[in-house]
Amino acid sequence: MRFDTKVYLQTITEGTYDGTTGDYAEDTLTEEEMWADVYDTSAQSMNLVYGAIKQGSITVIFQDRVPVFNYIRIGTKRYRADYTRALRSKTTFVMSEVQ
Repeated sequence: MRFDTKVYLQTITEGTYDGTTGDYAEDTLTEEEMWADVYDTSAQSMNLVYGAIKQGSITVIFQDRVPVFNYIRIGTKRYRADYTRALRSKTTFVMSEVQ
C-alpha cells in the first residue's frame, strides 16, 4: 500500500449561543492534514455496505488510528464515512461523496 494521497480531516464545531444578542456564533471548520491510501471501492464491497452500486464511493486507508472527524476533503471533493473498520495497525473507511 502506498500512502501517497494527501487528505484533510474536517471537524465542524457548532457556534455557541450568545445570551446578550440572542444569536448563535458561526460554526468553525478545522482541518488536519494526513496521508492515506485512496482508491475506488469495489462493486462487491459496495453491495455489502450499501446494498447496491453507488457512484462516487471511495475507500480510504490510514496507517494508524485517526482522530474524530465529520468529513474528509480530497482536493475539492468532500466525503463522509459510511462504514469504518479499525484494525490494530490500520483504519479503513468506505466513504461517499457529499454534494
